[in-house]
Amino acid sequence: SGTCIDFNSQEVDLYIVGTEEGKVLEYSSLHKEKILTIFDAHSLPIYSIKWNPFFKRIFITCSADFSVKIWDHRYKNPLIVYELSAPVCDVQWAPFSSTVFAALTLDGNIHIYDIYLNIAKPLCVQNVILKKKLRITHVCFSPFFPILVVGDEKGSISSFKLSPNLRSLQRDNTLGSISILNKETFEQDKIRNILSQEAELNPELVETNRKNYKFERIYVKKTEVDQDEDEEEKNPKKNK
Repeated sequence: SGTCIDFNSQEVDLYIVGTEEGKVLEYSSLHKEKILTIFDAHSLPIYSIKWNPFFKRIFITCSADFSVKIWDHRYKNPLIVYELSAPVCDVQWAPFSSTVFAALTLDGNIHIYDIYLNIAKPLCVQNVILKKKLRITHVCFSPFFPILVVGDEKGSISSFKLSPNLRSLQRDNTLGSISILNKETFEQDKIRNILSQEAELNPELVETNRKNYKFERIYVKKTEVDQDEDEEEKNPKKNK
């Protein structure tokens, strides 16, 4: 059965589902078949799955098998794999950077990574359990403030302020200072370049058969009432 789901914010027809068996199922509402791709992602249940908010091809998964994996949906293999200290119950991309994510482990730690600055090690590992024997379940970035919130099994929420080092805007020497207008393009190029390098270094990557799929947009047939309303909008004077 499914354990988690996420919809692509840029390709609205795409969505992915994590399962108890550790598989990831990719679907499209524009394709005739039910499943586009099946990824053999983890050996234990997947607890969370998220598309990258800046780059439409990339998603991240976490599982009870202690691992976090970053994927390009064009390949059946993960591009990056992280082995953590305990089962990973939740993972979230940061809303301010395409390369920053937080992973929450059942031993009470938050692991914050920025693969742009350091692809191998986390920038920060912080214990967030306020009471002993309390199981934490979810983590989320605020889209407006430098705050991270964590939920637990008792229904409580704890908030933590991110340090300036974890929320500062990175700069590329070739681009200089980053403006708000070109920030989205910068973020897309940043993660694309990093993951392209990882793909080149991995000769065992297997492409999915998405190229063979024919995507067809679904058009809803208008009823007579809808057609009459369209004519009224085009010719308001005639109706009067």
